[in-house]
Amino acid sequence: MRFHTKGGKKQFCHNSHQKDYANHTIASKSLIDQLEQKGLTWKGYFEDIPSPGSVAVVAPSLNRVLYASKHNGFMNFKKVQDDPNLSSKIVGLDQLTTDLKSGKVPNYSHIIFNQCHEMHGLQECSNLKQLIQTGDATIGQFVNKITSSKLWAASGNNAIIITWDEDSNPRDKAEIQGCCGFDPRSKANFGGGHIATIVITNHGSRGVADNTPYNHYSLLRTTEDAFGIYEYLNFAGDTAKGVKPMTPLFANKKVAKS
Repeated sequence: MRFHTKGGKKQFCHNSHQKDYANHTIASKSLIDQLEQKGLTWKGYFEDIPSPGSVAVVAPSLNRVLYASKHNGFMNFKKVQDDPNLSSKIVGLDQLTTDLKSGKVPNYSHIIFNQCHEMHGLQECSNLKQLIQTGDATIGQFVNKITSSKLWAASGNNAIIITWDEDSNPRDKAEIQGCCGFDPRSKANFGGGHIATIVITNHGSRGVADNTPYNHYSLLRTTEDAFGIYEYLNFAGDTAKGVKPMTPLFANKKVAKS
């Protein structure tokens, strides 16, 4: 989502009239559809979303954007936009604490912090120089909440995946980055760089380091595999081009360290 200024006021999407502008109401199949077809539940937890089910673009204001719908991928899908039960599926981050205590945690949870806590580094954020430390502390707080819950101690397999969309070192300093690969012909896909991804499992191996090249299509494929979904969406099934499931990071058997 981009701003431009008109009459001294910030406005959104000044290129939205163009034919090739990105469509933010997508009717194609998504992971949400796949989960629901399997009878599984899902929920998105978003820090500083104005209210459950909110369709706001940003919040609390254009001058202080903590919540941004551009980081809420669910809202790009028409099925989610039209869902009459949206307010029970797109909720505030505080709801996660409540759900963990009650044991009513969905099968798939998507957790997004606000733009100060996710290390984006808005000028409005306090302690901008300590952005990474603040982000690490926020992540640690919620990892502790999850791993201290009854859900985590139960016999079922659960996992926390912590990842980023890009690093801070684009190949072309004049351009932005995308999440997956590098395509100089693309207006959005400038390569995400080398990002950290951490997997924590309640019954899996410990201290596993995997040097296999993965990207976010690998993560989508791994998520589908974990829920017994083998109809891979988009490039998630493109094994011929190197998309691989992140199986070693979820192994239940002890993996020897290299």
